[in-house]
Amino acid sequence: MSASVTGVTVRIYTKPRCSLCAQARRVLEEIATRVDFVLEVVDIRDHADTWERYRHAVPVVTVDGEEIARLRVDPVALESRLRGTSVA
Repeated sequence: MSASVTGVTVRIYTKPRCSLCAQARRVLEEIATRVDFVLEVVDIRDHADTWERYRHAVPVVTVDGEEIARLRVDPVALESRLRGTSVA
């Protein structure tokens, strides 16, 4: 059963050949099987500002524009956040 959080947007900033980015994306895709959210994937090379901001720090994950993870994604904390609960 999937919890619905209609309207929540999760954005992941990535770049090619980034193993941490691939791992974070797999985590997001797995969570998406249980929690409803919109996933946006942004290649940081597409915009000068994202390149400057994140080139040494990807992946970066935001939830509705708020940065919640950089370099490593905690799957339990992220899913908890998306469900609107806190991690003990």
